[in-house]
Amino acid sequence: MPRLSVVDPATAEPTAKSLLNKVERALGVTPNMMRAMAVSPAVLDAYLFQSGALSKGALSGAVREQIALVAAVENSCEYCYAAHHVSVSAPA
Repeated sequence: MPRLSVVDPATAEPTAKSLLNKVERALGVTPNMMRAMAVSPAVLDAYLFQSGALSKGALSGAVREQIALVAAVENSCEYCYAAHHVSVSAPA
């Protein structure tokens, strides 16, 4: 039994559905973390805005993913490690 509720993109309310579709187009999948944030569309919108702003920083995408992997290992977060391992090991 999940501890957090997640939103099914197929039955989401319009704002959440739009945001989840944006995630799907960008990543090719809709991670459970994003589906959980969509319970409050404002949270998902803020997360996507912040992620977009940070992507314009000085660090390359590869370096940001490497940092995320190190953080996942240090925090023993298997979910985060799996998500970022796919990003780093995916063909360019």
